[in-house]
Amino acid sequence: PTQTLMIGTGTTSPDFTSLPKDGLFFRTITSMTGETRAMSSLVADVEKRVRANLGDTMEPIKVALLHKGDSYGKGSAQVMLSTLVFNGKPALDVASESSFIQVNYGDSGNPTASPLKYPETVAAVLAHKPHIIVSIGTGEVFANLLGPIEQQWDPSLPYKPFWVFPHNQFTKATT
Repeated sequence: PTQTLMIGTGTTSPDFTSLPKDGLFFRTITSMTGETRAMSSLVADVEKRVRANLGDTMEPIKVALLHKGDSYGKGSAQVMLSTLVFNGKPALDVASESSFIQVNYGDSGNPTASPLKYPETVAAVLAHKPHIIVSIGTGEVFANLLGPIEQQWDPSLPYKPFWVFPHNQFTKATT
């Protein structure tokens, strides 16, 4: 409303794509739309690998989609849900209900707007026992979700989950 020029350097949320900009909003980075679609394709590839590891079982593959509770996480999750297919069905198909969970774990950048739910998310994932975990978030995922899930994973299961991350969750390892 104030006709202020804005240049977004990290605004990857698909939500910004459809906002009216009046020539006053520019990104220096693309939307996550293409990347989340590619992540959906990666899930299909990982599903084949999971099936090969499990052998001849006809057991449905279980998938968990965990996302940050901000515009980036929610918007990217919505794009992914439009293309995510496993067990031959879309994630939101009624036939996928027992094989799919989606969890908004809150917003570490603004927990007042979207309260953090790390313990609840970990519990939901451990109860679901997914073969594939897709995470759309930022660095908080490693200490607050990946670590606890991996540490508490049921050792009696014949598999450990495969993780699928967007580009921004990778950090340089220090030694």
